[in-house]
Amino acid sequence: MSATTFLSQFKQMNTKERLSIQFVDLPYYQDLARDRFAKIEHLPWSMLLKSSDSDHENNRFDILVAQPVATVETFGATTKITVGDEVAESAQDPFAIVNDLIETFIGYREDATIWPFIGGAVGYFAYDLGRRVERLPTKAQNDILAADMAIGIFDWALVVDHKQQRAAIVGNNPEINQQWLDRQVLHEDEPFRLSSNWQSNMTKQQYQDKFTSVQNYLCAGDCYQINLAQRHQAQYQGSEWQAFNLLDNQNQAPFSAFIRTNDSAIISVSPERFLQLKKKGN
Repeated sequence: MSATTFLSQFKQMNTKERLSIQFVDLPYYQDLARDRFAKIEHLPWSMLLKSSDSDHENNRFDILVAQPVATVETFGATTKITVGDEVAESAQDPFAIVNDLIETFIGYREDATIWPFIGGAVGYFAYDLGRRVERLPTKAQNDILAADMAIGIFDWALVVDHKQQRAAIVGNNPEINQQWLDRQVLHEDEPFRLSSNWQSNMTKQQYQDKFTSVQNYLCAGDCYQINLAQRHQAQYQGSEWQAFNLLDNQNQAPFSAFIRTNDSAIISVSPERFLQLKKKGN
C-alpha cells in the first residue's frame, strides 16, 4: 500500500476544523521538564530535548513530547507507518511521508507564539538515511539493526523557556495532556551499570593506520575534512534513563536528548556524540 493511499483514509476521517493552539501555563523551575519526563521515560516514543548547559549562550528551551498520533520508521528502502493499530509499509520518500503525516494530523499553523514547538515531528535521522537522498557506496556493515529514521508525530508538548523562566503545555487540548502528565508516577528503575568493559571496533594499530591514511589524504589535497570515528560497545543492565542523567550531569553539553522508541533508547549528550542503547541486557 502506498503512503498516500494509507493516509487518505485518515484525511477523510480527520475532517474536524483546525483548532487554535492553546496554552496551559505551568510554574517554572529549572528541572521541570526532567522531573516530568522521569515519570514517562519508560514509555515508547517519549522524548526529551534538553538545554543542559545553563551558561551557554544558546541555552533556552526544554521540549518534552509523548503519545504520538503517528510514528514513522525507515529501514533501508522501506518505511513503516503506524497510526493507532493500523500499520502500513511504503517505498515512498520518507521525508514526504513525514510531511504528509504532519499535514494530516497537525496541519501547518501560523499561530503567533514564543514557543519553538507547537506540534509536529520529533525523532532522529541516522547517517544511513542519506542513501535515500543520494547514491552512496555500500561498505558499512549494518550490525545495529536500528531504524535509519524514527519519527513521532506529536500534537502537544511541554515546553520550558529558561530565558524567560516560563513553562507551558501547548496543543489543541492542553488541559487533557496536563491531566495525563499529572497522573503519571515514578516507577522503580534498576540501577544502571555496565556488565562488561568497553570494547572498540578497532585495535590501537588499526586506528593509527587509519589516522595516518587520513593525514595523507588531507596533505594530498584529496579532501579537506574526514571524521575518523570508532565505535565503543559494552553490555549493560538497568535503566537507560539513569545512564542519560549520569552523562548529562557530567558532560553539561549545550544540548542533550533522550529518545525512546519501541526497541531502543538514543542518548545524545552533544550534537556530535550519542549512545544507542538497545533493550536491557543487549
